[in-house]
Amino acid sequence: MFAQDSWYLIRTKSNKEHLVRGQLSQLVAEVFAPMLKLPPTRLHGTKSPLVPLFPQYIFARFDLATHYFDIRYMPGVTGFICAGHEPLAVPEAIIDGVRARCINEVLQLSARPFRRGEQVRVVGGPFSEFEAIFQGYLSGTKRVAILIETIEGFGVRVVADVSTIVSRQTASLPATIPQSLA
Repeated sequence: MFAQDSWYLIRTKSNKEHLVRGQLSQLVAEVFAPMLKLPPTRLHGTKSPLVPLFPQYIFARFDLATHYFDIRYMPGVTGFICAGHEPLAVPEAIIDGVRARCINEVLQLSARPFRRGEQVRVVGGPFSEFEAIFQGYLSGTKRVAILIETIEGFGVRVVADVSTIVSRQTASLPATIPQSLA
């Protein structure tokens, strides 16, 4: 490996990551196309599907002057990620950061702890200590939709960070009954 070898981000045509990865691995020393292992769904049964972590993008380390045209016009490639007309080198720290989260180039998401219809308690934010019904996950596993019952008995849909809710079964309850209530 030479000093001028850098990481670059290559954009592929839709669903051509596997094809381009195979071609690149024959041409350059290092190719990194991390995959995401999704939790099992009813559609896939017990088998967890693998999808690209960055759809339509592949990282590759190579000398740009030597391999630019070979890669740019490779079947399945649409181009490089550029600043202006110049391909942008990706810092090694970014590659290392993504690799640190992967096992054999596969990132596995933790199972989603809440189920639709489950009773939850809000433990942070403006609705702290409200009881709610879990409605679903939004864009991954960080944001959730919950229904909070209003005074009129209607459910209001609220979007919250998943870290601000807990299951009612695991919500901390007082260990003893206060004397004023006994």
